[in-house]
Amino acid sequence: MKVWLKDTEGKRHDLGASCVLGRMPDCSIQLSGSKVSRRHALVHSMGGVQHWVVDLGSTNGVLVNGHCIQQPQALRHGDEIRIGDNRLVFHAEGPQPEALDMPESLLKTARAEAELNELNYGIVVVGASERPQFITARAREWLVVYFPQARHDSLPDEILRWLKQRARTPAGACPPLIVAQANRRLLVRVTERGGGEVILTLTEESPASLKALGERLGLTERETEVLHWVVEGKSNSDTALILNISVRTVDKHLQNVFTKLGVENRGAALRVVMYALGR
Repeated sequence: MKVWLKDTEGKRHDLGASCVLGRMPDCSIQLSGSKVSRRHALVHSMGGVQHWVVDLGSTNGVLVNGHCIQQPQALRHGDEIRIGDNRLVFHAEGPQPEALDMPESLLKTARAEAELNELNYGIVVVGASERPQFITARAREWLVVYFPQARHDSLPDEILRWLKQRARTPAGACPPLIVAQANRRLLVRVTERGGGEVILTLTEESPASLKALGERLGLTERETEVLHWVVEGKSNSDTALILNISVRTVDKHLQNVFTKLGVENRGAALRVVMYALGR
């Protein structure tokens, strides 16, 4: 089903799975006006069947057909969305489903999506059926890039196998799945478990981000690489295999890292890195 928003100037804005509306240039639909928040609202769909508009905590609210919404509002063909002085009309082709309430789990993640995208994060909510119930735009983009053979309506087999292997591991203690591609890599982490759902957080790292971290901490390029794998929970022997160097060399680099950071062990080094990254 094709859906879009049309503004007062007649411009058509096609809608994907998630569309952020706001004043910032990186919003899917950029709106103008002093009454528009940086990231004002989100139009989200589940499976492309039902669409909701969600207020992302804006200052001046979101009006649908003249009424200020307090909860996610299911949209029907012809509904008018007003944000500040901006008026957008929702259009949908073909038969439309009966209006439903947005599931609470999707509401929780939908409201966070704008900030997650700004921080270069993606999230995926996986249901008991092992099928994705919610995928942010950033996460969907990365899944396509790193798993080009996977079907777009399901999780890649590699992620499903990893989830089964880590099913009994507490969310906070579960090491990330790392998928490398060229000079970049995708990290998939289990952020939360419960209620038959698993919430995954996706981040992408590149040599540029590692280099910036090393420079901020005063480390050499090799020391930064060693510290990076320590942060990911790898042992010295694992790190040696990944970097194709000896375990003794890893030990030496790690001791240099501890000295430069003013710490004595891995846990303290991890805290320094988290602080440097603003986490």
